[in-house]
Amino acid sequence: MSINDATNVASAAALSSVSSVKKVTKTLSNNILVKAISQLRRKCYKCYYAKSYDQLPIDDICELNSDLIAYNSGPDDGINDISLIPQKKLNSHLSQPLTNENNLDDKKIISECYESFHKLGINQWKNYHHRSYGIACSLYENNITNNTTVGDPIADVYAIMTRKNNSILLLADGVNWGPRSRLAARCAVRASMNHLNKFLFTKKIQTTHDIFKIMCRSFDAAQEFILQRKGFMTTLCCSVVVKLKDATPNSSALWAVCTLSIGDSTAYVFNKNKGVFELTFGARNLNNDRDMRNVGGALGGVYGNKPDVSNLNYSVMYIKENDIVFLVSDGVSDNLDPIVSQTAKKRANLSSSSSQSHAELHNGCQLPEMSPYERYVCSLAHMNEILLRNNTLNETLSAQETCASMIEHVMKLTAQKRDLLEKGIVEASKISDNEERAKFQAELREKSMKLRGKLDHASIVAYEVGLL
Repeated sequence: MSINDATNVASAAALSSVSSVKKVTKTLSNNILVKAISQLRRKCYKCYYAKSYDQLPIDDICELNSDLIAYNSGPDDGINDISLIPQKKLNSHLSQPLTNENNLDDKKIISECYESFHKLGINQWKNYHHRSYGIACSLYENNITNNTTVGDPIADVYAIMTRKNNSILLLADGVNWGPRSRLAARCAVRASMNHLNKFLFTKKIQTTHDIFKIMCRSFDAAQEFILQRKGFMTTLCCSVVVKLKDATPNSSALWAVCTLSIGDSTAYVFNKNKGVFELTFGARNLNNDRDMRNVGGALGGVYGNKPDVSNLNYSVMYIKENDIVFLVSDGVSDNLDPIVSQTAKKRANLSSSSSQSHAELHNGCQLPEMSPYERYVCSLAHMNEILLRNNTLNETLSAQETCASMIEHVMKLTAQKRDLLEKGIVEASKISDNEERAKFQAELREKSMKLRGKLDHASIVAYEVGLL
């Protein structure tokens, strides 16, 4: 089997009907898929990752152009109506404590950093561009009896600011539901973007390590703002795409994407000829099953006034013009998992009896078993196939099309489950007896668990690499 054939098998396993899945079971069980994809990835983009940016390669970058091309945030008004509170001091939650010499500069930074957007004339975060785009939505069911959506307000928040030769992408996913979760996400993105916008565009920023230092301090700013506004907890993922001065010893590419993340929001690069590559895989062990209810790390008052930085992850990847860099919340990434989409089942010795009963048979067909790493590889191939569907040989996929393709896919994947629950809400409202209603609702939940997909808030923000 060729490498390209293996890629196609992975995509087929994740996307095809159950009858098609049955045909590739033998291929998957022989691990040809994983070996072939691993071989393919060795020939393509490499992701350098570490717990500290000083362990990553350092490269000279072009001077960052400060002229804005596009900026947008969502859902709804996004970070538009979250006003920053001036800070007397920026505590070091993630970054190294400041020296006395730098402390004087830090005081100046705090006074200058306050609301840097207003100086650029940004009043509404709605300046869209097809190469710089984002979408956020809810996959939860609508309650037509009271005209609400379960899980509202949407606790995901994204923002993107794109200039001629660089772009800043941010995405946060508030932990659990409710206004305070959404507030935490909005505070994190607002404060981090404000800090990055203010301090990246100076002559002092000359290397990728300089960028990481500012990114780290921006997460400190996010943590402080969450605590000040009494938000709950949130994940935060940030990617800064920059143009390099020269091809690096590690790659012939002339662009780099620097990424910092806490939690389970993930970042990727898509190249139509090479596939999808994750920027945040260093935040977890790919050989272990991931508990989708555990975000792994978060900003906010996790331990008193301290964040949980357990899965803090820095990474850099060298990429090329017309590649797509995109960040997603777990409402998107989890629905690409073959177990969640019910195109595979967990290995028998790794799964619980309940999860086996839900995924083992689908329309009477046996599904292939997958290890955690096989699931991960298949998820990437699945993502790649979705994006290739909307890509032509002579045209590049835009950031806007990337966002639309991914959101459309997860909406369709979860449609049957959402429809069942929406009809159930109406039926339950007609049952007057409390015990009968409770029994009906319990049976409804059990039925929904057997359907594919995961209902959640789903967000994506994307940038097409290149000069604008």
